Amino acid sequence: MTIKDAIDKACLIGDIDKEEYTYGQFVSLADQAQKIIGNLCVSIINVISVKNDKEDTVKYVLPDDFKELYRIKRRLSSVPVIYELIGKELYINGAGEFDIFYVKIPEDIDATTPEEYVFEVDKSTHFAIPYYIAYQICKSYDSLAAQSALTEWNKYVALCKRKNTSVRKNIINHY
Repeated sequence: MTIKDAIDKACLIGDIDKEEYTYGQFVSLADQAQKIIGNLCVSIINVISVKNDKEDTVKYVLPDDFKELYRIKRRLSSVPVIYELIGKELYINGAGEFDIFYVKIPEDIDATTPEEYVFEVDKSTHFAIPYYIAYQICKSYDSLAAQSALTEWNKYVALCKRKNTSVRKNIINHY
């Protein structure tokens, strides 16, 4: 869903006159919604492929949009990857090609963001964003519409894929 789609849908949901609010007001609410969803649910997962020709430990600096490490997989091998993450520095031990999966921080949305911007959270939660916008705008003058939008917002956010809070450890030499 794009920002334009979300704004148009929010105006329909809350019976909002689009002319009474600026584009900046709408996108700041969309940004808030995207950040809430990003904190509650699994966001977009990016993949970086790296190659290590040495058997030694090699340091990789993760990109600026890195939020948290999702997993590391050695290509064409089931051998566990030995690594350590310190801040945004990832140390990988052993030779091979690796795929680094990480959760991406969504970009900030502001008045300069184009209307064609697609939200950077799980696609199943895109439809919640217009309800958040409608709720925030309607809560000051139409409590019934605001409550209805809040209920729908909560419903869509409850359906999102929750973050995995368990600790993953590879078990080596155990059968």
